Amino acid sequence: MLAFLQELWYHVNMRVKRFSIKNYRSFNKGGIFNFNDDSEHLSLIFGPNGSGKTNFFMALRFMCDYVKNSTHYVPTPYSYYEPFLLSNEDEVRPTEFSLVLEGKKVYKYSFSLKMGKVDNESLEMAEGKDNGKYLTIFRRRSIRNGEYDINGFNKELLHSTRSDSLVITRAYEINNPIAKDFFSYINKIKFVDFKYASFGDSSNTAKRILDDDRYKARVLDYLRKSDLFIQDISVVRSNIPEEVFDSLPFKDEFKRNFERVSYEVATSHFVRDASGKVLGVRKFNLQHHESDGTRRIFELAASIIDAIDNGDTLYIDDFDSCLHPKECEFILSLFDEKNNPNGAHLIVNTHCTYLMDMFNRKNIYLFGKNNFEETEFCGISGDSRDTAIQKKYNLGMFGGVPRVSTK
Repeated sequence: MLAFLQELWYHVNMRVKRFSIKNYRSFNKGGIFNFNDDSEHLSLIFGPNGSGKTNFFMALRFMCDYVKNSTHYVPTPYSYYEPFLLSNEDEVRPTEFSLVLEGKKVYKYSFSLKMGKVDNESLEMAEGKDNGKYLTIFRRRSIRNGEYDINGFNKELLHSTRSDSLVITRAYEINNPIAKDFFSYINKIKFVDFKYASFGDSSNTAKRILDDDRYKARVLDYLRKSDLFIQDISVVRSNIPEEVFDSLPFKDEFKRNFERVSYEVATSHFVRDASGKVLGVRKFNLQHHESDGTRRIFELAASIIDAIDNGDTLYIDDFDSCLHPKECEFILSLFDEKNNPNGAHLIVNTHCTYLMDMFNRKNIYLFGKNNFEETEFCGISGDSRDTAIQKKYNLGMFGGVPRVSTK
């Protein structure tokens, strides 16, 4: 079995099936979030401001980041560990994460943290679809008993793993075939967070355009379909001056992950005479001349194209910020069956209720908070042919709307 895994670890079509969290930020008692797997490949998360949508995004991102980097983990503004803070219960309760990933195989991976240490950790696997029948690859607390030596999860591996690090990370570092295969799944979960995009994801599209003319043509097609009147794009790369880089308000260990280069993007627009005849083109600076929404659409291009090409799971927080509802609809349409041959999965946190009536209610999830300020979530049940979901949601019939007062 290990040789078979070694052959396949580098290429897999995968989707997130379930994610559960407990005692993380606004998730106190937590819960299990089940992603549907219908042909639309979309998951739309709605809820009031402050309901926990971004905390859910951060929880999944933290789990993935920690799995990949736990042996040398550095917290960042968008990925860090923080328990629920609004309870006087025992403050040393563990924070728990569990993730089920389905591809050629199904992996169920869980770990918990308590006071900065790994409290427990386990990996289970099933062949084919998720039927609940798992083979235990390892459980951290019982590795020393020799039960998992056949899979390479032995006492030597455990002893070489620090108490604040994960066994799965250490196993990957020493080329354990099962760990490498599991990483090929978890590496296919991508995140876009515009709050910190200027120091990360926003440069991806510019870099790809600069390096690949064919990629540039695909981005241009995407921009034109977005009705932005952009005829061409060009990118110039330059080094960030040392004094500017040093002045960035981040810790040195965080800045080590930054590229010391910047990308200046220019968009080209037609210049016309009074009759509408095209006389030439004029270049605009993307940052200074284009709208926030145009920059947002440009920044999303690389993440969307790569997800569709590779069959990744792409999770976008604050999806509709600066975007017109029709532009949101256009982006979601790129993940329908016709445009999405590799089964990429798009997850978005959004307030754009206009989208509710356009997709199966199985794709819609509602977040809210109870009177203890704990995040709770649910789907929408009922007739799948119902085309008035937005109206009913805004009337409060499903919950998950702000309880504002005008008095």
